[in-house]
Amino acid sequence: MKKNKLKIGLLISSYRVQAWFAKCVEQLLDGEHARVELVIIRDENPEAADKTQLKADVLKKSKKLCLALFNKTADITYRALMEKHPEITDAGALTDLRPALAHVPVTSLSPQNSQGRFDDSQLRQIGNSGLDVIICDNPGGLSGEILTAARHGVWSLQYGENQLRRAGSPGYWQALGDWSEASEVMLVRLTPENENNQVLYRSYSAADHMSFTHHKNSEYWKASAFVARVLNKLQDMGEEAFYREIATDNLHPDFNSNRTFTAPTAKEKFKITGKKLQDKLNIFLKKSLYYQQWFLLYDLNPGLSNRFSRYKKIMPPKDRFWADPHIIFNNDKYYIFIEEYMQASKKGHISVIEMDRQGRHKFPVKVLEKDHHLSYPYVFEAGGDYYMIPETASNRTIELYKSSQFPFKWEWQMNLMEDVYAVDTTLYFDRDRWWLFANMVETQGASSLDELFIFYSDDFRSTKWQPHKQNPVISDVRKARPAGAIFEMNGNLYRPSQNCAHRYGYGFNINHITRLDPEEYREVMVSQVKPNWQPDLQATHTFNKTGELQIIDALASKFKFGKNSDLS
Repeated sequence: MKKNKLKIGLLISSYRVQAWFAKCVEQLLDGEHARVELVIIRDENPEAADKTQLKADVLKKSKKLCLALFNKTADITYRALMEKHPEITDAGALTDLRPALAHVPVTSLSPQNSQGRFDDSQLRQIGNSGLDVIICDNPGGLSGEILTAARHGVWSLQYGENQLRRAGSPGYWQALGDWSEASEVMLVRLTPENENNQVLYRSYSAADHMSFTHHKNSEYWKASAFVARVLNKLQDMGEEAFYREIATDNLHPDFNSNRTFTAPTAKEKFKITGKKLQDKLNIFLKKSLYYQQWFLLYDLNPGLSNRFSRYKKIMPPKDRFWADPHIIFNNDKYYIFIEEYMQASKKGHISVIEMDRQGRHKFPVKVLEKDHHLSYPYVFEAGGDYYMIPETASNRTIELYKSSQFPFKWEWQMNLMEDVYAVDTTLYFDRDRWWLFANMVETQGASSLDELFIFYSDDFRSTKWQPHKQNPVISDVRKARPAGAIFEMNGNLYRPSQNCAHRYGYGFNINHITRLDPEEYREVMVSQVKPNWQPDLQATHTFNKTGELQIIDALASKFKFGKNSDLS
């Protein structure tokens, strides 16, 4: 039986909203689970407006004006010296919603006094509309009966810590680094207490320490999909099951021990700008003297080799790096497929290293190259044949290749998916079903580090992969992105994943998969690996084990004017 669509109200101050919120509304209008029934225009408080004007008049006085100009100069200086050239569409650009919502009834909501109490007749009109959810673009100042005017309340997105949000643009404290490595984004149901809002969806992304604007654009675009996701979940699960799951997710105590930030003074802004400029200078000097290079480390051991200090290195020449190792054991030899990235072309291809059981290995041989970048060569055997799915995100495809002469010749078979930005695709076969794991970008401008999607099919040679009901099954930069083949050990199933909170590919985790079926996916992180066993290491982001061979990759800084690195 087809369910009725959820009735949605939009609570906005104006039809001109930020681009990320417009994207959120676009997804609601295009979706199958909800429809926008009412636009609620929230008028400004006249008294507040008068106070704002009064403050502006006071600032015209000479002393206040000088301070204001000094503060503005600090803002301009910070942005000019610190912010990178925009690489992502501005999520804060104003967009007119009027054309998209021309057919939707509109009402107004005006406060009666400076305490923010709204007009009773207006509240009754909204309450009589039979709304299921009210979505607001700015929860500031909301309280009282408006929070219960819809059956499921008022929902709002919260970006990062509330303290940081109150600190004001352009996020000086965040640029300074006084916050956790991962930035939290939540969709919440507002409550009168405000501090005990009910969390409906939670996600984590990496902070860009050198560009607040770049970070926030990526974070806002990702979060624009959250409202539609949660509404779909509410409609699919039903109210009782949905809130039972939400209650479980919010069961444990959650304390906030962070300092309370306020908007910095002009003096503090210049101090922060100076610190970040020093950081930029240090980065420039390091790049002048050192280069970063991915290389391989391996160990041969029948069991699990868990002490990386004993691993042997396979070092590339200066003009390239080797990463993303995947293993096939065939004819008593190990074949290690890698991304070989050439510094001259700024593009990767797939190569293979042949290694015997004693660890003796040959120089890599190129086996697959395309016009677009290739990396993460996931290789597997099926029906006596060998197949490869390299990462082809820059071509917006997931491509399948078959070996016509193993391991050196590979022929394109088909595109499993098209018009998708998917990274590090990893397959797993479980009895009669193939599972496809990949990090994906659902909304253009969001990061590819944050969200893991799962699909399944009876045949891996398919273009009709079914999406998992919980997609994305993980929305967390600390553990989402695949980091190697899924493997079994001691009767358990494990998924390696990347930790990209500190930087891309900073470390990897081993996650115990406790449930994998079309209805539900669960995993528990059981081990974390960080690049701490050697002083010059900066990252490690792939883990694979086949037979006695266990291999990882690592990133290190190398002195530019030293001798060429050799295989070792």
